[in-house]
Amino acid sequence: MSVFQILSIQNGNIWEQLQLWYANSLLRDFVLWLDAAFTLQFPGYDNFSVSPQAASTVRSVILGLLLGSIAASVLALYTRKVQGRFIRELLRRECFAPERALTLHEAGMFCSLAVRRELSQQGALARLTRCVEADGYDAQAAKKPFSPDFTTAHFYIPEDLKYRAELRYSRRGFGWPHLLAVVVLGLLAAFLLCRYLPALLGFADWLISALG
Repeated sequence: MSVFQILSIQNGNIWEQLQLWYANSLLRDFVLWLDAAFTLQFPGYDNFSVSPQAASTVRSVILGLLLGSIAASVLALYTRKVQGRFIRELLRRECFAPERALTLHEAGMFCSLAVRRELSQQGALARLTRCVEADGYDAQAAKKPFSPDFTTAHFYIPEDLKYRAELRYSRRGFGWPHLLAVVVLGLLAAFLLCRYLPALLGFADWLISALG
């Protein structure tokens, strides 16, 4: 029996075990509960009708808005916590001039790939900071844009960008409690919409009949 056959059998066994675990797990019960909680069922109306396809579209829009708000909140938290840590360290140590600039090692962020990416691709961090080594760099002579060497590059926040950096990455900004609130309130709003939207349309249907 070849190695590929053995691996295929093992993967098949693992997949079967995962399916068996899921079928008897609380995760499956939770998924089924979510599906039932966010189900839209419209009864018949006298003045208009809502097809099953339209109900499915409305449900998808509601859940899409919910997931979009949660994703945006996670991104905001990531930006403030991960990227903000580097900016707050520069602010804390008053790195507002080239002579006070720090390397990523000195700022404790050398292992952060996210910070490196933002500094090397003209991201949000690159727009708020300056690299000392880039000041004398001649891109035309080198025939390529400046790319910092993160083992030696020094970064600081110019004085004119200090207020913007403080405002964007303040510790008092978006945090874990805010993310939890967005998730809970978003789930609640989506649940209430799915539960009471048919009733609201029923009221609109009655109002049209009453005014007609």
